[in-house]
Amino acid sequence: MKKSFLKKATSLLIAAVMVAGTVASAFASSGYVSLRQAAESRGYTVEWDGENQAVNVFDAEGNVRTVSVSGAGGFIDNSRVYIPHSYAANLFARPDTDHGLMSFGLLERFSEGFSYRIPFSYREKEAALWIKDQLFAM
Repeated sequence: MKKSFLKKATSLLIAAVMVAGTVASAFASSGYVSLRQAAESRGYTVEWDGENQAVNVFDAEGNVRTVSVSGAGGFIDNSRVYIPHSYAANLFARPDTDHGLMSFGLLERFSEGFSYRIPFSYREKEAALWIKDQLFAM
């Protein structure tokens, strides 16, 4: 009984991850990234300014940058702000390192080269191998 339950739970978890990856891939292949996700993954905090349809991005020192959604070429979908990859790369680029630009470059290459992947397909396997090769190269 426990083994059967674990198998079902594992299958559901894998399916959920695949669906999330496919949805994320759809946005990535469109050239957009979630502003909140991009900011928080780099240690920034964000605050919505509904009056101006903008997002305030705070760094660790408390400095603020205001990003106008329409001015950045972005859009709002289901209460989430999406901005172009190139805009995010410039917004979060640090003068002391180019890791942010490198990661966005890799993301763009990945989304362009492996868009429209279906779970458990050959394209998905190609994508996994490409990621593995990139990690080993680093």
